[in-house]
Amino acid sequence: LALAFVPTGTVARPRFTAPRDRVGATADSVLRTLGGDPARWTRLIDAELVGAGAARRFLMATGASDSLVERLSRTWLHEGQWSVRYVRTDGTVAERAEGWTITLEADGRPHTWEHILPDSLAAPSVSRTTADSLARAALADAGASPGTLTPVSADETARPARRDVEFTYDDTAFVLPAGGAVRRFAVVAGDRVVRVGHRVFIPEAWSRADT
Repeated sequence: LALAFVPTGTVARPRFTAPRDRVGATADSVLRTLGGDPARWTRLIDAELVGAGAARRFLMATGASDSLVERLSRTWLHEGQWSVRYVRTDGTVAERAEGWTITLEADGRPHTWEHILPDSLAAPSVSRTTADSLARAALADAGASPGTLTPVSADETARPARRDVEFTYDDTAFVLPAGGAVRRFAVVAGDRVVRVGHRVFIPEAWSRADT
């Protein structure tokens, strides 16, 4: 039995319109604002395709308005991104384990960032309230309105010499149908924020049915 799958429409792919040199310069600028020095790292640039198909299907199936889909498509449902990694190729194991990842939209706009720390790195402990404030401040810098962040979870991970907490918030500036949500997250390692990001949350029951 032979099965043939024939496309019935056009599959949209991102156009990586930003030149690589501008992508690198923008990522370097973001790194400097975060306290990093690009000169201390080896920089690697990749253009990556990412999947937002399930989120798009969810919005279409649940009757989301065209204006909401368009708004989300600008930065939340992108199909491709630049990933700029800053790594070390020599030094101790801990030094090589540290790094940065700055992601940018296909057109070169900054998207998210992460400071990768070795598990063994020590950092002072702060209260949960202080850590939450640090997370909210970092997300505000990333474009969130502090007044629209509703707590969802705070997942704690014990490291050998510090405590990491990943805070997740619903961003109520976006109202999605059928239990969906726009979620922002920030990871606080000890007394510093090391990652910020966002995603479209799809209810598990819908996701299982879609699969």
